[in-house]
Amino acid sequence: MEAQPHPEPHHQLLDRHLLRPPAIGWVPTHNQNHHKFNNREGDLSISPRFFKHNHLLAILTYPTVTSILQTPAIRKYIREARKTNPRLFWEAIIEYTVFFGLMITAFVINWEKAWCCC
Repeated sequence: MEAQPHPEPHHQLLDRHLLRPPAIGWVPTHNQNHHKFNNREGDLSISPRFFKHNHLLAILTYPTVTSILQTPAIRKYIREARKTNPRLFWEAIIEYTVFFGLMITAFVINWEKAWCCC
């Protein structure tokens, strides 16, 4: 029996598994916020945010707008972890260091392929 080729090119594996935002950001934005407000006022992940219905413009702007609006909650969570849970704080720092390190490495190796993966 012949060996099956890998179903995804390596850059897609890198994209799918390594170049995702750190998981620590899900706690303050999804677990503590979205589950509390669930697409109502106060939800940092509410969709659609600026439009009454989902359409192409809403889909295109959602990731950027949501990331900008979630950043303060993530920073606050990490800042509080520094005081109350040093291990969690350092895990968050390591996650972000690895994430940005991999992003920079991917762009240095081949910026065109890296850009397509983002």
